[in-house]
Amino acid sequence: TGGMAGALDRTDQARMRRSGVLPLSVEEGMALFDVAIGADEPVLIPVKFDLTALAAQAGAGQLASMLQGLVRRPRRTATAGGPVSAISLSDRLAGLPEEEQTEMLLDLVRDEVAVVLGHTDAENIVPGQAFSEIGFDSLTAVELRNRLMRVAGIPLPATLIFDYPSPVAITEHLRAELIPDAASGTVQPADVDEAGLRKALASVPLERLQELGVLQQLLRLVAAAPGAADSGATSPASSETGQSAAHLIADMDVAGLIERAMGNTTN
Repeated sequence: TGGMAGALDRTDQARMRRSGVLPLSVEEGMALFDVAIGADEPVLIPVKFDLTALAAQAGAGQLASMLQGLVRRPRRTATAGGPVSAISLSDRLAGLPEEEQTEMLLDLVRDEVAVVLGHTDAENIVPGQAFSEIGFDSLTAVELRNRLMRVAGIPLPATLIFDYPSPVAITEHLRAELIPDAASGTVQPADVDEAGLRKALASVPLERLQELGVLQQLLRLVAAAPGAADSGATSPASSETGQSAAHLIADMDVAGLIERAMGNTTN
């Protein structure tokens, strides 16, 4: 908890343990440093590995390539009935009703978020809460994306939590990717004119916008809209200082929020 690791919180330490890296005592660190500077090798990494954790990663096909030589890969034995292919997540979802598909994916996302943040219980993960509000940084964002790619079996963008800034938003994205038919009823931009879009968005409750991670994006648009400074709109910087969404929108209803977000600042 001191020295170079003094700034690491519990989440950082948990991530290191999952990666198979163990902490070094001061004595171990200094001894390895002495060995490193006295060696002829140009690039050395003094590190203590948890070989059991690395072996588990190798068994799951998750071990980094540069560490492959540190542990033995588990032998694959054929079963009596021949190789058995795992049922993909998309196959498991395909036979479920839409509501159960969403519930299953949301549970999966919340489980992975809990692991990344070092929580023992996924119940602590609020589905509609923005990742920026629950302690995610660039490293945890990458880890979550990688973990979800492995369990979902599909490629995901490096900007995943920024494109889909809440567990609910990621859930809906995964469902659309894993079950293409789920997105078939999605309204395309060309199908809605500006007036129709205003009306449609204004009909969505604020709570639902917040669940989907859309509210914060709209608030940023409001702050950036022409005349926002004169109208007393709150800047993105102030929203990041911990003010609640309810305080940011004050007395503005959804219709007013949409009007300002879309550039209508006459009222």
